[in-house]
Amino acid sequence: MRPSIVFAFCLLVGAPAFADTPAVADRGTDWSPQRATGPKDVNALGDSVNAWATASADSGAEWLKLGYAEALPIKEIRIWQNDAPGAIARVSVTVDGAEVDVWSGRDTVGRATAPVEKVITLPKPYISDTVTVHLDTARVSGWNEIDAVQIVATDGRRVWAQTATASSTYASHGGAGGGGYPLSHLVGKQVTIRTVGGPTSGTVSAVDYTWITVTAGSKTVLINQAHAATIEWRD
Repeated sequence: MRPSIVFAFCLLVGAPAFADTPAVADRGTDWSPQRATGPKDVNALGDSVNAWATASADSGAEWLKLGYAEALPIKEIRIWQNDAPGAIARVSVTVDGAEVDVWSGRDTVGRATAPVEKVITLPKPYISDTVTVHLDTARVSGWNEIDAVQIVATDGRRVWAQTATASSTYASHGGAGGGGYPLSHLVGKQVTIRTVGGPTSGTVSAVDYTWITVTAGSKTVLINQAHAATIEWRD
């Protein structure tokens, strides 16, 4: 018999376009940083397994670091945000091993109906092969997903990222098990969710970005993810 394993998950409250980017060999697993490499491929606003998502929502500072095939004099950086856009707080390039900020501030998006393309014009060209996007995920509720990041060189070349690493990734939870939302892998599992009002135990019947639906016998409870201190489940 397979032994039970208990998991705990904490929730904390133009120029010509040259197609010369080499193909990306490994795009990783669902929601992994590697999903932000290569050309943008998410066409609708909302959650997508083809974008990078952090391990948890609204947790504060997170970052996505992207590598390019060669160092180029960068004049522009383009970032595609496909879910809960507006959390970008700072963008930097790496020059001689040090991060140089090229933009910081509040990413005002407004009411988005499609993936948002944020265009950053650098104050001057920097020769670099590395871009880091810093998020403040507490600014915009939900998973702030990034589909792709493109650099534009001074000669007009537009290049997609080849490699990516991140501060965290939802891929560490094993991907989706029930329908595409982060935490959807909990659907059908026995859980105990602890909030300030005490623990709730039962079977998860549905999740979305805000609510977890737990059924215990004839009783159904809706729990706001932002109010959950911990979620424990067994595989």
